[in-house]
Amino acid sequence: MKDILDRIAVALVPWLPTVQPVLLLDSASCHLRTDVMSRATELGIWLVPIPASVTWLVNPLDTAAFAGYKRQLRREYLRLRLQSPEGNVSLEVWYRAVILHGATFLRGKRWKRAFQMVGASGDQNNLSLSLRKHLGLQTEQEVGADVQALNPEAIQQVFPRGRRLNVAAYLRPLLEAAQRR
Repeated sequence: MKDILDRIAVALVPWLPTVQPVLLLDSASCHLRTDVMSRATELGIWLVPIPASVTWLVNPLDTAAFAGYKRQLRREYLRLRLQSPEGNVSLEVWYRAVILHGATFLRGKRWKRAFQMVGASGDQNNLSLSLRKHLGLQTEQEVGADVQALNPEAIQQVFPRGRRLNVAAYLRPLLEAAQRR
């Protein structure tokens, strides 16, 4: 995970003077380690955990990519089976298809809209209808949080039950940024 963060940081170098990198993460244990949080802080990347029970609703990959990608892979698998004399697809052929179609599919997505629909674009005025319904929002309104009101006990509820970790480490970059304003 730290290697991935390093690679992300290198890829973002051209934009660092004008943007704050924010990485949305599910609650997988490899994302929640203290050393991972520390490395992200060193690199200036804010980690934003997605609550374990709502990843399907607010993760841009889940809402905008996975269903379509899975449909595309099913079609490709059927095409490969039809091309095969025995109707079998070798692992090598399948892995090549997954990698090729994954890169093509993900590069072809319009990500700005996907991030807007889950409220991860800086404002919540373009939330998807399903997210608005889930949140009980009737009208377009700004949904926000007072950064100073965030506390480790409240944030701990975002993570899977029974998992104890250094929640304050997640909040540190956000609180420091709020103090600089």
